Amino acid sequence: MKILTICQGGTVRSVCLARLLKDRDVKGRAHDALAASWQWNSPATLEFLGAWADRVIVMERYMLGSIPEALLGKAMVCDVGPDRFGHSQNPELMAICLAWMEQNGL
Repeated sequence: MKILTICQGGTVRSVCLARLLKDRDVKGRAHDALAASWQWNSPATLEFLGAWADRVIVMERYMLGSIPEALLGKAMVCDVGPDRFGHSQNPELMAICLAWMEQNGL
């Protein structure tokens, strides 16, 4: 599955989830995942990347209002909360993302 993950800066939360999605899925094969920023990528860029993706995952519920309307039908929320993690390899962040992936069959 092709998945676009989006957070504010596109460097911590969305990168963590994208990396974990690339590592595995429930069928034992990796997803094709990219991370992006709603703040630093233009709406046109997000729409372009979203057209490529089968799913678009935002890292907090409020971020649904920051993505192009055309992507909302593909959107899911992995609500990890505000970025308090510091880096994409943070063990707490990884655990939250892995649990969410399990709950959502990814």
